[in-house]
Amino acid sequence: MILILPGFSIKNKEEAESIASALREKGEQVHLHMWRHWDSPDTKFDPEVEIDLIKQHIRNPSELNIVGKSIGTYIASLMLKDTTVNRLVLLGIPAKDLNPEELAAYTNLSNLEHFVVIHNDKDPHGDIQAVEDLLSGLEYELILKEAGHHSYNYVEDIIEALGLS
Repeated sequence: MILILPGFSIKNKEEAESIASALREKGEQVHLHMWRHWDSPDTKFDPEVEIDLIKQHIRNPSELNIVGKSIGTYIASLMLKDTTVNRLVLLGIPAKDLNPEELAAYTNLSNLEHFVVIHNDKDPHGDIQAVEDLLSGLEYELILKEAGHHSYNYVEDIIEALGLS
């Protein structure tokens, strides 16, 4: 199963649906997590509540793959504390938006032998230098895009990173 953890804003829904659709066309079982605050703007974003909701959809943890974008990379990192993941693809790590306690969750990435980061070099939520500093000392593959935005609809790169091409 491929779990998609999108960015925080409802504006990320369309991009996440596009990625989910492409993965389903490849015959993959996909769960696109919809953040609670998308339907109820008054709902406070609570990572632990979101993780509990996400875990209800994980049927076979040994076959779990995650694609996380922006805040989704943070949630994926929190999940690694007690969740096994086959493949992990991180899109647009918001290294400049998170506080030190939140950034500390990324140390859970050390539980993986390998993961893939797809990042825009001039992403306004964390340029490549901020991301490389955050991930210093970890083993990962970087797919660097020359772009100054926070959009990550790089479907072919995601498919390849998941080993589906």
